[in-house]
Amino acid sequence: QLTSPTLAAASLGGAPAAQSRPAPAPGAQARADASFDRLLARASASSAARAKAVQAAAPGERPAYAQSERPAQDFGKVGRNDPCPCGSGKKYKNCHGR
Repeated sequence: QLTSPTLAAASLGGAPAAQSRPAPAPGAQARADASFDRLLARASASSAARAKAVQAAAPGERPAYAQSERPAQDFGKVGRNDPCPCGSGKKYKNCHGR
């Protein structure tokens, strides 16, 4: 005797029935909403800071956030995907190669 809808559908040659999901843990939606709100607030604060930096930059000058933290140095011949000789651990193209 078949009792499961999945087994019944399988025995008739049809597709197995969709299985229902377990109920979410109590408070899970509230935690997810709060986490999303924090992420959204951080993103809009970052956008506001970038907008201020762009407005503060002189015409033709790169905004402060776009300038590299490390000044360009002459390291000789370094491949773009090689580790940066400054010792940061980053690839050269993501560090001094900008």
